[in-house]
Amino acid sequence: MKDSNQTLIIDFSLEKILVSINSVVRKTQVSTEDFFKKPKQAHQDLKQELKSYGISSTKVIFSLPIRYITYQVIPLPDEAPQDEKLNLMSIELDRVNFLDLFSCERLNVTERMVAGERICDYLLVAPQKAVRLNCQSFLKKINSKLYKFVANYNLFKPERDAEIISAFSHSSNMEIVFWSYSFPIAISNLSSTNDPANDLNRFLDIYQNDLENKSLSIENIDIYGTNLGEYSFSNLTHKLTLREDYESFLMENLSSVASFQDITKKVKLPAEPFRLDFPNLAHLFAVIFLVFSLLLGLFATLQNMSLDQKYLVFQNEVAQYERQIAEKKRIKQEITDLEKEREFYYSITRRRAPWDLILKEFSKLTPKGLWIERFSAAKNNLVMIGKAEKVNEVSAFAVNLSHSSKYFSDVLLSGSRDYSDGLVYKEFQITARLKAPEAAPLPTN
Repeated sequence: MKDSNQTLIIDFSLEKILVSINSVVRKTQVSTEDFFKKPKQAHQDLKQELKSYGISSTKVIFSLPIRYITYQVIPLPDEAPQDEKLNLMSIELDRVNFLDLFSCERLNVTERMVAGERICDYLLVAPQKAVRLNCQSFLKKINSKLYKFVANYNLFKPERDAEIISAFSHSSNMEIVFWSYSFPIAISNLSSTNDPANDLNRFLDIYQNDLENKSLSIENIDIYGTNLGEYSFSNLTHKLTLREDYESFLMENLSSVASFQDITKKVKLPAEPFRLDFPNLAHLFAVIFLVFSLLLGLFATLQNMSLDQKYLVFQNEVAQYERQIAEKKRIKQEITDLEKEREFYYSITRRRAPWDLILKEFSKLTPKGLWIERFSAAKNNLVMIGKAEKVNEVSAFAVNLSHSSKYFSDVLLSGSRDYSDGLVYKEFQITARLKAPEAAPLPTN
């Protein structure tokens, strides 16, 4: 087992660290908690144990449970240009210090209209900063290279296209993933009450409104854990499957994490689909008609020529046609580039707003017990996400923006829910339209 090209998988799902190499999974004697809280001794112990297995320099995959990852949902305007989406995303990634992404998933079921604009959420997943630093420190100790990080909830990913909840019950927490059509739309790491049924009901209460708004249903709940037979799940109304041999399941499936998405891939947003509007269809039919006419004319001409003449004429016409197409593409590209440049400068004019005055007013209208955590803008639309100590402070903030602001209109409280982090807060999302000055009219051709 001393092949330097082998890939080692290190998993932190259980109380003791699991390692897998060449499809052989072993349970080590090193505590998962100690690896991150007492790294000096734990890293040395794990290094010695790997050495006893004959594992030397390798590429390493770190498989992380939900409690060791960080995730973020970013609402983005669907019709915004691709570079604008990437810019909005990069601002958010810098803000939350996301350095290594597992994935960037477009959550199709969250598509909605806000202030006349189509918005969709994107789910970003990455390792926690402290976890990443500990893993990199261990790599230096064993003289190995990072291959990738993965989120091990993919082991429980449903194969069918139906909604399902995968729940992993641990001693101190309950990790839950809500799947819809082969990708997660909700991820939670709840503190355990030592009652898995109660923890699941807390999760369902949080996301019930979202489920109803998206017309989703829960067809099955899979629960992975130990001693599940000791608990009553009679208050759950959904189909339930208990999988108590959690450790055996991991031992059998851990080697498959090598096929998970590599975070070194560049994050790409989905390409905008081809729109079947009148200009595109007219252009498509014109090209088809032109090609068809040329082929008919070419066929009629070839009928009256000798074989040598047919060959020469065919070559000449094809060459001429290719030159015309190339010239047409060049001119079209120049027109497109000029249109984009013109639109860019006019968009700057349209979006110009007195931000110093807007922010001063925004501060005055914000109640004391309320704060904004995320703020994004696209065109004239803004999305504000934050927390408040009381629900009436959220209502007061929305009313202030709607009736007392010189710069905001179409204010909409699009969602709120309770959030607990030691203390109980009210988490909310507000959308509004910015009253930007009138832009100069776009010149016509």
